[in-house]
Amino acid sequence: MAAQRTRWLFIGDSFTYGAGIPNYGDSFVARIDKQLPCVEALNAGVSSYSPANYYAKVRYFLETEQLKVDRVVVFVDMSDPIDELKRRVDAAGKVARAGAIAKSGSSNATPASVLAPRASGKLDPPSSSAENTSFRQWLRDHSLSVRLAYEVKDWILPPVKLERDFDLDIHRAKGMWPMDGDDGLRRRAKTGLARAGQSMDRLATFLQARGVPLVLAVCPWPHQIVSGEENSIQVRFWHDWSERHGVKFINLFPAFLSSPSPQDIIRRYFIAGDVHWNEAGHAYVAETFLRLLAKIEPAPCTIPKSG
Repeated sequence: MAAQRTRWLFIGDSFTYGAGIPNYGDSFVARIDKQLPCVEALNAGVSSYSPANYYAKVRYFLETEQLKVDRVVVFVDMSDPIDELKRRVDAAGKVARAGAIAKSGSSNATPASVLAPRASGKLDPPSSSAENTSFRQWLRDHSLSVRLAYEVKDWILPPVKLERDFDLDIHRAKGMWPMDGDDGLRRRAKTGLARAGQSMDRLATFLQARGVPLVLAVCPWPHQIVSGEENSIQVRFWHDWSERHGVKFINLFPAFLSSPSPQDIIRRYFIAGDVHWNEAGHAYVAETFLRLLAKIEPAPCTIPKSG
């Protein structure tokens, strides 16, 4: 009789979900599921989620749906502090957003629709400009006069090696808040970070009561790669949080910031003009996550799945 597989529940936002790549099988969660024959990796990630959702959704699955898991892995994202400002979780585990209370186990939070790969094996394509570009980037792409102004600027001023590879203004508020000169933005983000920590406190307490270990992973956006911000406040905050709660901490920042050519890393692992990983990026995240996890605990299994 085959040994029972260990079940890992992954949760995060669009990066965990796999936004922008056409096939679910290319996402890092699906790759981990494929690489480890003894692990069943379930994906509960949804675009724009933040720690309030992570806590509410995991609580719903384990408490209401009675889902049995052996580990929960949370991928914390650079956008989480800003997104967390919009949300609250009440004592019943319901998320309040924009004045409305929505049960965490609503339409897109059922095991049937979220935890299993889509029937077609494909993910939804990324949404339009609100998902993938800032307003300034949209103007650059759609306004002839704005585009001409950029062409003149690039012609007069020799482009620094950023060229057109990645524009730091893409999702600037969410990507640049640790480094941005806007004091108001930094204050808001730090408030959101503190609230995110409180939501994760609740998740850690909930899981500890059930004997379910938690792993926390952090990863950079292209903004941190371009700026070389390896010791981000995001890394420091969640490293310290993990130590206080006895949670295993996986830091993916060094893996993305080790190259002398940041733009080469971005071209190799990110969707062009976007903050999300491409297929190669997801493969790199799966490989790096498992390698770093193996440094702090015995590998769950070593025989790769066929295919």
